[in-house]
Amino acid sequence: MIQVNERFSISRDAYGWQLHERYMGADKETGAPKQMTRTTYPGRLWVALSRIVEACGDEAKDIAELRDTILKTVDDFKSAVDRA
Repeated sequence: MIQVNERFSISRDAYGWQLHERYMGADKETGAPKQMTRTTYPGRLWVALSRIVEACGDEAKDIAELRDTILKTVDDFKSAVDRA
C-alpha cells in the first residue's frame, strides 16, 4: 500500500488499483464519530492520483507534484522494459 497523505492511500491487486480515503463518519449503532475508509476502484494509477489531486484543495500543488513524479517513474519503467 502506498500512503499518499493522511487522507488517501493507494493499493493494487491482480485486477487494478484501489483508492482508499479515510474520513470521519458516524458509528451506526451509537452515532459516535468514527474514522471510516471508503474504497473506490479507479483501475488505473493516473486516475487514482488525479482524483486525489482534485480532492485535496490547498494540498493539490504538492499532491500534483507527487502524481507527476510517480507517473514519470512508471513511464520510465515501461520504456526501460520495452527497450529490454
